[in-house]
Amino acid sequence: MAVHEVSAGAKIFPFLEAAREGDTISLAPGKYFESITLKKQVEIRGNASCTAEDPAHIISSGGPAVRILAPKVVIECLTFSMVHFAEKRKSKSRTSSRNSSYGAPDSGGLDVEDFEDHSQGSLQPAEYPGGYRGTTFSGPGSQAAMSSGTGPDTMWSPAIKSQVATRRDVDACVEVCNGSATNLLEVIIMVGSPSTTGMLVEGYGSQVVMVRCAVGEGLNGLDVRDEGSIMLDNCEVMGNAQAGLK
Repeated sequence: MAVHEVSAGAKIFPFLEAAREGDTISLAPGKYFESITLKKQVEIRGNASCTAEDPAHIISSGGPAVRILAPKVVIECLTFSMVHFAEKRKSKSRTSSRNSSYGAPDSGGLDVEDFEDHSQGSLQPAEYPGGYRGTTFSGPGSQAAMSSGTGPDTMWSPAIKSQVATRRDVDACVEVCNGSATNLLEVIIMVGSPSTTGMLVEGYGSQVVMVRCAVGEGLNGLDVRDEGSIMLDNCEVMGNAQAGLK
């Protein structure tokens, strides 16, 4: 059984491809912007002692951060979450709080006029557990432009099913979208596809054991389907709009 060492910021996928049943993938502390699928019986460990101030953190921008399709996968000392990041575009001079503005009174919000061509899209308010309030923008052709009052306008990729405006994953977005807290976006759009979750355990016989892990920042933190199973040992599931465990 071999140990594959992954340096901070490197892609995990090639190491998973090279790994054999029973191997260990060891991730150095840092952030990994990737969505991984585990089809083999392997172990993934963040850092051996779980004491690093900067843990190994897998952040997905297109589906679950970790998808389990194998029996007896072990994940230890790892944080993972799912968020959709933005592409910057030329900023406008105005912001609007006419639709779905929340938080600080001058936090901006969504403006119907800010939306690009969306012949099959629709705009409607939505409210979620915990008092979070936002806007659902649905339709296969939907695109949304977002402004925050303190940050740049932002163009978001087309949604698979819907887009939900929340204030989650702001910290993760600062580094990738803006580069500094001074341009902090007040609104983050999460794409409500069926796989919008931190971890997806899918299929008969799929099993995962998680030890000292943190899961969060999506619509669902953990999603277990089709007779899959999960065992949690000293883990934290946090900050999800719909369910921590589904």
